[in-house]
Amino acid sequence: MAYAIIKTGGRQYRVAEGDTIDVDLLEGDAGHKMTFDDVLMHADGDKFTHGSPSVT
Repeated sequence: MAYAIIKTGGRQYRVAEGDTIDVDLLEGDAGHKMTFDDVLMHADGDKFTHGSPSVT
């Protein structure tokens, strides 16, 4: 199962496609899809990618 570690609002979150998370300090309506650019790490099975500090 693929997942990522993202950073937003000064916190880090482990997320997978379709997850719903509660995030502070973001503008937008509850329940709408968001895109996060600050991806610190991505894992998919045995493939692992991390950034310095972000994955590009």
